[in-house]
Amino acid sequence: GRRGGRPPATTRRVQPPPPPLPPPTLDPNSCAVCGHLGGGSLNCCGPGGSWEGRCAHDPAKSRINYIEGYIVCLQSPPLPPPAPGATPLPAVLASFTASPPPSSSPAAAPRKSMRK
Repeated sequence: GRRGGRPPATTRRVQPPPPPLPPPTLDPNSCAVCGHLGGGSLNCCGPGGSWEGRCAHDPAKSRINYIEGYIVCLQSPPLPPPAPGATPLPAVLASFTASPPPSSSPAAAPRKSMRK
């Protein structure tokens, strides 16, 4: 007979969890979104940056590091794409420097004095 109340040997073994997926490959020559580090400097590794959480502090360990993150944002800071239908900046600036249209409102007309 059996002793100790052990279950039969036919119990299922727990499968080990699958290995984690490798992080997506990052291009060390481009940064979609530059984050901000302390002091306001742009860095792809900074909070909100495309490389956030994946940067090495030691450049010898990875090309994705804080120094490269700073350089890539310094070389070409990405600009957000203009919204569809947005007025281009030169046109907006031109509207401020253009002379104002003539006013036809009655408030702008000189008032006649009611006194005699």
